[in-house]
Amino acid sequence: MRLQFCFAGLLAALLIPFSNGAAQVASSPTATVTPAVSPIASATASAVASPTAASTKLFYKPPAASGNIPTRVSGGARGEAVDAVLIALVPNHVALTTQAQPSLFWFQSKPAKAKFEVTVVEPKKPKPLLSLTAPEADKPGIHRVKLAKYKVELQPDVAYEWSVAIVPDAENRSRDVIAKGIIKRINPPGDLASSVAQVGDLERAAAYAQAGIWYDAFESVSNAIEVHPDDASLRAQRASLLQQVGLSEAAALDKKK
Repeated sequence: MRLQFCFAGLLAALLIPFSNGAAQVASSPTATVTPAVSPIASATASAVASPTAASTKLFYKPPAASGNIPTRVSGGARGEAVDAVLIALVPNHVALTTQAQPSLFWFQSKPAKAKFEVTVVEPKKPKPLLSLTAPEADKPGIHRVKLAKYKVELQPDVAYEWSVAIVPDAENRSRDVIAKGIIKRINPPGDLASSVAQVGDLERAAAYAQAGIWYDAFESVSNAIEVHPDDASLRAQRASLLQQVGLSEAAALDKKK
């Protein structure tokens, strides 16, 4: 059973990539959430100097225990209301974070005249940890949702499934366009936490990528892009990271910027 949440404020703001917003959140992560505007909010980027993208390269090294079982699900549809592809921006294995409240990212290829839904599910729990809805998925591009905005915390060593869906017909959910990914929180290995504490976003992204911490690497480079939106070299770095895990369609968007 999913808990759906209604939005007040600017309805179309849900899917604006890296949009700013504030939310009123209940004390429980699974309690009713009434955002004042969009749930898709930019992370507060670190105060860093202009990144040196030319000298820092992002190379993602999958964790040794990632396994060979595919976990990424992408969806697409062509019709009157929906002619779009949804992609969870994750590798095709159980991807990691060191954060209790990371960001989740996805790509939407085209606007859609349909309801949109974001859900996070904990294994063996009947209720979603988080369920957000908006009336229209009308903004293409790369999007994010910050779990911290809704006081949602991931527990260590639990593999959560999260999904995004375009819902053209609420009475026939078999028509949904769905993308899914898996996220698992771990403790930072070795001295990783101390090594990333005093560096900029891009250097932090490189360290996380090398350590196989996908979500933190992708969020860090995305934060750098938010601080320096006109820096094409940063977008090229993120595009490279996406291509390394087979997400060429989303990577192409950053290459065009």
